Amino acid sequence: MNRRSLITALGTAFAGASVAAQPQYDVEILGNIIGAKALNNLGDVVGKARDDAGEPVIVIRKANGKVVELPNLFEVDGNVIESALHIPSDLNDRGQVVGFVDVFTFPELSGRYGALWESDGTVRDLGHLNIDFIVFNEPTAINNDGRVLGMTVEVGPRQGYTADAPDYDLAQFDGHHPESRTQPLAINDRGQIVGETKVPSDLLCHNQAFVRDPDGTLRLLALLDVDDFGIPFGSRAYGINEAGLAVGSADIGAPFHTFWPVRWPSDRSIQPLLEGSQQAVGWSGIALALNDAGEIVGTFNAPDFVDRGFVWRDDGLGVVDLNEVTDTPLFINFAIDINRRGQILASTTGGVSVLLTPIGCDADLDDDGDADAEDFFAYLDLFASGDERADLDGDGDLDAKDFFAYLDVFARGCA
Repeated sequence: MNRRSLITALGTAFAGASVAAQPQYDVEILGNIIGAKALNNLGDVVGKARDDAGEPVIVIRKANGKVVELPNLFEVDGNVIESALHIPSDLNDRGQVVGFVDVFTFPELSGRYGALWESDGTVRDLGHLNIDFIVFNEPTAINNDGRVLGMTVEVGPRQGYTADAPDYDLAQFDGHHPESRTQPLAINDRGQIVGETKVPSDLLCHNQAFVRDPDGTLRLLALLDVDDFGIPFGSRAYGINEAGLAVGSADIGAPFHTFWPVRWPSDRSIQPLLEGSQQAVGWSGIALALNDAGEIVGTFNAPDFVDRGFVWRDDGLGVVDLNEVTDTPLFINFAIDINRRGQILASTTGGVSVLLTPIGCDADLDDDGDADAEDFFAYLDLFASGDERADLDGDGDLDAKDFFAYLDVFARGCA
């Protein structure tokens, strides 16, 4: 029997097709992580925590539960500085983290420095844009090619920048207008960038979401409305997937001037995520992230003024309150990120960080929605190669306990 026939036979014996249903999630509290910031496609999370001495540190919490602490020693102009305030912004699938470090202990070097933590634990100063009198750099995103986006100060308002491996020299990000402030906020692996740029109009400037293609073309994304004087209302894009679908928020206009979560398909039209009765007075929200399947997460506010994390799918249901599809005493306020497996990084009342995993899909390693022989052989490959993703019990060793743990989740399937 050849490999393909064996795969088919095993798939028939061990795995059935998963059944589509209203999404339900297991909720995992992420230990002592506070202020979780990003989730990658491997299931790793980056955020802040406290070490054994109670000091704040940046950590990566691996998908297998292992926690890796990133160094807080930072070198500036030959001076090694230990910073008490360093904040992560984003994490890619290669384990690279970007964030910023505030330096106060050296008065002559005081400022906010952009930082890149490599997967081996080394940290790099990302510098700033040729400024003698102020240091300010806040990285916002990094893609899987290692391209970094951020904000720095040149002269006057903050300016966006890009920085590419291996040298990471900062290049100013040009917006819609030569003198306008532009904030690049997210980038996909194709190099498309989204964010917010200030656009001059006849009467006033307004902020508007944009997408910039790899060839440098910057296009403004559609708005929801304009007022009686023809002044457009604002918008901002927070995320973009590999298909070029962007998400963010847009002002719905007079008389309430509240923001709705929206998406912009690749044709740059605009679609509110609130559906039907959700478009009533008092509803608002922001879409913060999406995956390549088009699943979108963020936060919305109903007329009771309570923030709720949501997930959205293109099924006509509008935003779905994550508190209604989870079984936890914690109240989910914000959904921060979502990966290709459909896992959702969220925060709850009190600042507790949690990871939501769709129930029944732990065995689905190829993310096709079911557990079959392809997944079984994928796990064998991970196990044989010593990949840490095969360490299911998180003890640092690959052994029979991990293999039987996978057999257990495989047997449960994805139904």
